[in-house]
Amino acid sequence: MDLLSQQSPFSETPFTIDNGARLEAESFDFGGQDVAYYDVDSTNQFGLANQGDWYRYNDGVDIEATIDDGGGYNIGWLQAGEWLEYTTNVTAGTYNIKARVASEATDPSSFQIKLGDKLLGTIDVTGTGGWQNWETLNLENVELSGEEEQQLRIEIIDDGQFNLNWLEFESVEKSSDGDNSFNGDNSSEINNVSNADSSGKIAADSDNFHYKGRVDRQNPQAPVFSYPATAVEFQFTGTSLKVELTEDNWGGENYVDVFVDDNPEPTTIKLDANGQSVLYDVAQGLEDTVHNAVLVKRTDFEAGEFEFQGVVLDPDESLLPLDSVSDRKIEVYGDSISVGKFVEYEQAGVQDPPDASLDLTNANLSYASLLAKDYDAELSLVAQAGVSLVDGYGFWNESTGMEAIYDKFAAVNDASSWNFDSYDPDLVIVAVGQNDSATINIGSDLSSTQWKDNYKQFISNLRTQHPDAYFIGMFPNMYHGTEWDGYLTEAVEEYKNETNDHKVYSLIHEQVTPGHPRASEQEAMADTLKNLIDTTLVSDGFEW
Repeated sequence: MDLLSQQSPFSETPFTIDNGARLEAESFDFGGQDVAYYDVDSTNQFGLANQGDWYRYNDGVDIEATIDDGGGYNIGWLQAGEWLEYTTNVTAGTYNIKARVASEATDPSSFQIKLGDKLLGTIDVTGTGGWQNWETLNLENVELSGEEEQQLRIEIIDDGQFNLNWLEFESVEKSSDGDNSFNGDNSSEINNVSNADSSGKIAADSDNFHYKGRVDRQNPQAPVFSYPATAVEFQFTGTSLKVELTEDNWGGENYVDVFVDDNPEPTTIKLDANGQSVLYDVAQGLEDTVHNAVLVKRTDFEAGEFEFQGVVLDPDESLLPLDSVSDRKIEVYGDSISVGKFVEYEQAGVQDPPDASLDLTNANLSYASLLAKDYDAELSLVAQAGVSLVDGYGFWNESTGMEAIYDKFAAVNDASSWNFDSYDPDLVIVAVGQNDSATINIGSDLSSTQWKDNYKQFISNLRTQHPDAYFIGMFPNMYHGTEWDGYLTEAVEEYKNETNDHKVYSLIHEQVTPGHPRASEQEAMADTLKNLIDTTLVSDGFEW
């Protein structure tokens, strides 16, 4: 997009300043140097060329991935004289403005916040102990009049030497009057409430959305869900719920489940493949209290991806922080078996039906999801139907292997890179090899030693990213040549002996089906995994 001569809002519409609104620093206006921002060196730290890994890499502002809560990106390498502008619509009121900053510098820094021609105040920044060691500073009791399309400017006035993640606006009147508390069944005060506007809309960048799995949040107002079982969980008040989604579909049928409260039967949505934002009705006539909702992507990248734009509640209702978030984390690398392909087909132990469609695929019923639920753990499912371990084989997208996509936001090798620092699993399961067994001729394509070397290298790559995790390499229960069980088991043992890494295990499931595992067969794999964890891993020091 070339908008270098005309200033316009980053998200097409101006950012609304209201109680609880959070302005991401990297969401500055379009327009370019001297129009929407001024950067001293006018090229970012990574150059203007499209490197595929950095957010807004065609702008000169220096942006990097952050490991602050919620992930995303922050502005860095700030220098005196630099500034950023954001087009805003202002709801009149008195606000505390919070700034999320980090600095390794010992000398103090400062920046000003302006709205139009009005100086709102100056915030002084001192060292926080690290460039990613974040603290929140406050500019208190700032009076704002209601105005539309006003430019809010952040201007660095001395040495810089700090990083900026976001600004957040907190209404003083609502805080002092207690409007941010909700008296429901729990009768407990709830802070950091995201309030819906008169239309009921709450955007996807609210801090009260809890994202699960590899959700691409490079655009915080339109996170992208590509991998199966990627999810967003939230609590809301009121009697109704709608979700706003935009699908990017290239042939397959993309399905989403939305679970509300304790109802085990979700609302299943088949997304409209029109590339436009669509508002989907999830629930009406709910009890007027606090509700919990989880939106889960059922299908893999074969069916495309979608953007989540947020939710629509009853007017003036609220999005609340979750009561708790599990600190247990699982990461699974897999193929169509891990995806839960055709898991809802009623007949077990048989070939897949020739006319089966993707409405029978459900990652929420895969062994990986079932295992995570058993342990009340978070799940990151990096899985794609047809993928092999070794690049150049398998059935997925020009024979792209897991070796090429394991570190990506989506199952294609030109997708943006995933920041491993943002998710630190306790348990990593590697469940690839089924499609290697179907497409690699051992002896002519590769030797068994070569395949094992690739497997060991893959484990080593993951170990570098997750030095403290326990690993399980496994073959699932779908039919395959039994010699491959030996290759996997030998690869794991060789890796352990060569590296002295004894937190790596192998698991070969009993082969029970020529087709993709159905619900009962997925449950059996989850049970076998749980038994291995509760016995062998626990005896070796694994703790949950």
